[in-house]
Amino acid sequence: MSEWDRLPNESSRAYQAYVIYRDLGPDRSLTQVSRKHTKSIPTLKRWSSKYNWVERARAYDGYLFTLKSS
Repeated sequence: MSEWDRLPNESSRAYQAYVIYRDLGPDRSLTQVSRKHTKSIPTLKRWSSKYNWVERARAYDGYLFTLKSS
């Protein structure tokens, strides 16, 4: 299992929002996720903190960089 995969205790709605966040790339923000997922910023902040979105997205970015470099 990779860091960016769905976590065992992560709801499907939270994971869907995380995938949007992850896929936005380096300029990602919760505001952008809120527009695409129609969830409130407070809810997204709670999920982001609880499920470590920043760290997971950073790991995913590193993985993509590795793929492009090979």
